Amino acid sequence: MDDELDGSALAERWSLDLDTQRWVKAKAATRRLGLCAQLRHYALTGRFAENVEAIPPAAARYLAEQLDRPVADLDGYDWSGRSAQRHRAEILDRLGVRAIAPGDLAALSAWLEAEVCPRGESLDAMIDAAYRHCLARGHQAPSPSTLGRLARSARRVFEDAFLARLAGRLSSSAVAAMEATLVGAGNGPSFAALKADPGRVALESLLGVADRLAFIRRLGLPRDALAGVATPVIERLRRRVAQESGWEMRRHAQPRRLGLLTLYLLSREAALVDGLVDLLIDTVHRIGVRAEKRVLGVLASEIERVHGKERLLAELAEAAVERPDEAVRVVIFPVASEARLRAVVAEHRALGSWDRQVQTTMRRSYAGHYRRMLPRLLDLLAFRSNNAAHRPVLDALDQVSRARAEKRRVLHLRDGVVLDGIVPARWRPFLIEGEGKHARIGLVDYEICVLKALRERLRAKEVWVMGADRYRNPDEDLPADFEARRDVYYADLGLSQDAAAFTAGLRAEMTVALTGLDAALPGLRDLDLRWSGRNRIRLSRPEPQPEPPGLSALKVEIGRRWPMTALIDVVKETSLDTGLLDAFTTSGERVVLDPETLARRLI
Repeated sequence: MDDELDGSALAERWSLDLDTQRWVKAKAATRRLGLCAQLRHYALTGRFAENVEAIPPAAARYLAEQLDRPVADLDGYDWSGRSAQRHRAEILDRLGVRAIAPGDLAALSAWLEAEVCPRGESLDAMIDAAYRHCLARGHQAPSPSTLGRLARSARRVFEDAFLARLAGRLSSSAVAAMEATLVGAGNGPSFAALKADPGRVALESLLGVADRLAFIRRLGLPRDALAGVATPVIERLRRRVAQESGWEMRRHAQPRRLGLLTLYLLSREAALVDGLVDLLIDTVHRIGVRAEKRVLGVLASEIERVHGKERLLAELAEAAVERPDEAVRVVIFPVASEARLRAVVAEHRALGSWDRQVQTTMRRSYAGHYRRMLPRLLDLLAFRSNNAAHRPVLDALDQVSRARAEKRRVLHLRDGVVLDGIVPARWRPFLIEGEGKHARIGLVDYEICVLKALRERLRAKEVWVMGADRYRNPDEDLPADFEARRDVYYADLGLSQDAAAFTAGLRAEMTVALTGLDAALPGLRDLDLRWSGRNRIRLSRPEPQPEPPGLSALKVEIGRRWPMTALIDVVKETSLDTGLLDAFTTSGERVVLDPETLARRLI
């Protein structure tokens, strides 16, 4: 029960009517508070409190004020003795609660299966709901052990029926493919592969995820089968499948086995779409970063080849001005040898512009290795946007798909090729060939530009992916009544609906913070900022601070009392004192380990 109650909640839940106060006055004064606490606790929860900790402190004080008794009476109340048993019988009689009948158990089990299980409640929550249901029906609840068995049985029956419905909607080909997956046979991925993470950023990882996603799509799973099913139900069953091996899955009866695998694959599909998009974003980034590093390395080596070019230019200019009418061999070569001038020319021709070198390197890497990923991405991922301003990216993807289907190598601008927001302006001079109606751009170059633009839109959620989870439609993140209650939600968040005012305030905060950082940087001796390298921000190890007074004596005393105490012993004692291990629950249906073994393994 809630430990913190406000005044209205206390008055509603823990108030004693006049008839109850007259009834309790006939009891011993020191037992009145405990009796009333049990009365109100049962009226609220359908069960009696086992100890004083079950009564919220605020409720205890509120009851004590009504009875004009000290709160300390609860500490002396007998919660489980003969007096408590007599009090419980009187409370049941006063509330009109009858003993439970055999038919009540069947009705309770059916109610749990039909009303509570679809919500995905935990076992403890199901038991709490069962207590309240019994109270509302006017009969006592069964024992805690019986309630636990009823809750587990109802959940099992509900899950079996739900999973059987899932399995019943599968086609014969899907059943055969899924059974082969669990065995590790057939052409599809194994069950272990379907559960595996996407892996490191590499083309092979991306194609592997694409193969798994394509396999799930080919099964034709009933996507609407999970509609209306509570998320906790799906998540609990998904976790259960995720921790089982193919051998353990094959031990289930076929309807349950196929139902579990269907649910897992439907949930796994969204995770694979997210993983595929992550790999796409990281792969496109890697292509660009590696190209820049390679070009930078070439530039560095070429620049080191010819030194002092500015001084050489000044000397050449001076010689040419002084003797303008004489031959080059007579005037120039004495200042700079022919070999040195040829090296300067070769350097200039080799380097070209930075952007062109980077784009050329990216093109070489993409066309020779990474381009294989594009058809799989276009086949498996459906990109969407809720903003017309980002429509050019989607149009560009459509143009790439059509061009690849038609096996074209160039795109003619007269056909409406999207350039704005796709092809950077600084790249256009060397990517676009021809003029007017003859202007065209290479398909490979255009694909690189489209992928770079798509990456930025995906990262900003300006473009979303159908069937994804993290990259889903951002409108799904809003409450259903957002449009109707926009003002209320903005007020709760403390945000302004004026975009200009919001950005102005944010800009002012960033200006103040960055100005303070800039002013403080020169005085931070332990902080070093680098212009290149992997670790751009380096923080030196600070000098140890002086030891606080008394710490040495404290260490000596701890060592004297517990000379050989390990950290695991501390955790064990803490778990025994606090019961923290009870917070760990299994995702399976039951726990077969004894409590001592389970506690040892958890620790």
